[in-house]
Amino acid sequence: MSFLPDVLEHVRIIKASINKGRLVADKHASVSVVDLNEAWVSGFIDGEGCFYVYVSVTKPGKRTRVDLTLEISQNGHDGAILQSIALFFGSRYLSPAFDYTSLEMVMQIRSKVSIKVRDVNAIAALLAKYPLHTRKQLDAEDFMRIHALKVHILILPAWHVSGLSRQE
Repeated sequence: MSFLPDVLEHVRIIKASINKGRLVADKHASVSVVDLNEAWVSGFIDGEGCFYVYVSVTKPGKRTRVDLTLEISQNGHDGAILQSIALFFGSRYLSPAFDYTSLEMVMQIRSKVSIKVRDVNAIAALLAKYPLHTRKQLDAEDFMRIHALKVHILILPAWHVSGLSRQE
């Protein structure tokens, strides 16, 4: 198929504004805080989420802490969508904290913005209803397996679990 020169030039102009070629102001203006449905959030997690397990020993041989976090990051100009996801999970925390509605602040940040979801029960309920469709499902299953172990340990009497204790 052969394009007329005028049409081809028009294609080149449009192509130049796609993805990285789009102005930050345009990217920022195209996203707002919205109510999200569960299936959409699950899909977004499948594409952009990361499951983290942090293990720390606060007192060697005495206390071990296991923290589970779902983290989702985007460019600063997409802060509103992260705020929507945070609100979906009942949180308001973005890192770094900034006014995502301000183009001036977005231009200053110009980096990754993240949310950390620590409500594993909410994550589990969502993913039980809307499972992930990529290999990230394996990460989600391991994440939930660790959560189950953590819950099991926390409900046992302290003398049953040497070296582990309840988190405060």
